[in-house]
Amino acid sequence: MSTNKRFQVISYLFILCIMMSLSSCFNDDNNPKDWTETVNLYVSSETASFKPLEGIEGEGMKIKEKEGAAWTVVAFSTISEFTYKKGYNYLLETEKTHLGNPPADGSNISYKLIKIISKEAH
Repeated sequence: MSTNKRFQVISYLFILCIMMSLSSCFNDDNNPKDWTETVNLYVSSETASFKPLEGIEGEGMKIKEKEGAAWTVVAFSTISEFTYKKGYNYLLETEKTHLGNPPADGSNISYKLIKIISKEAH
């Protein structure tokens, strides 16, 4: 094989390798994406105890997405831009974000208050 042909083959292989390397940068399917939806949340007038971390017990608010569903106890700071007041039942419109890459010590879901639909003293 002549030197000129050998140089062309090596050049083609080099260009092919570069193109394959660059094309892998455009494929972002391996990184899960955050996605959001609008959900209504029921917030109970009563609080409950829960364990955010092993060995640590705290008080939290009770929430659920559907009437008749079981209550889930979460930290008071779970719904950003919402200030919980004990003794009131709330119905909230929230933006629920499903985190593609959640923190190792946190939830894979976050909530943000859009508006308070109702607030009733219990």
